Amino acid sequence: MKWIVGIVVVLLLLAIGALFALDPVAKKAVEAGITKNTGLDTKIGKLEIGVFSPKLTIEDFKIYNSAAFGGSPLLDLKELHVEYDRDALKERRLHFKLVRLHLNEVSIVRGMDGKLNIGSLSKGNASGGVKGGEKTEVDVGGKKHEFAGIDVLNLSLGKLRYVDMKEPGKVNETSFGTQNEIILDIKTEEDLRNKMIPILLKALPALSPVVFELLMQGNPDSSSPPPQK
Repeated sequence: MKWIVGIVVVLLLLAIGALFALDPVAKKAVEAGITKNTGLDTKIGKLEIGVFSPKLTIEDFKIYNSAAFGGSPLLDLKELHVEYDRDALKERRLHFKLVRLHLNEVSIVRGMDGKLNIGSLSKGNASGGVKGGEKTEVDVGGKKHEFAGIDVLNLSLGKLRYVDMKEPGKVNETSFGTQNEIILDIKTEEDLRNKMIPILLKALPALSPVVFELLMQGNPDSSSPPPQK
């Protein structure tokens, strides 16, 4: 279960790092920066960066699978809104007063070689993060910034889809049904992972056996056999 939480964490840090690193009018540059870090095509519908207030918003953000995994959206993010601590940013610390994350859909695809599409994203280096003890550093414009916590995280999670490329016509879909769940006082990346797990556990009764077995796998980058149907 922890690895899928890790995917959300990595994508959150990845998007935040890209937003801070680049010019607010350069939406294409933000897309290019995320594509460079992930190796995957990225599209952003709307990008707003506050001029007079420390706020950032990204809407209709999609990361697409490579051709080996069908080319469909891997991630469909409706909104990522952050309100950050400007004084902390001057000290190269990323402290957020509010993060509102609305994830429409995550699509997990097992390729013909047995590997999962999210394997590379589950690794810490996908976000430019460097872990040392309980600290996480995020690469922002070529400079390391320490992740210094989130005061309030408002989290909405939509659907999880699973497709095996050997049987592309069979789709297993699960709705998390998470709407505006509040997580308070997040200090570290590991703290965020641990506090998200109870939210995901609420969706267990709705999981199909295939998706449940998939979530229980320890290493998403392995070529282990697909879940039994």
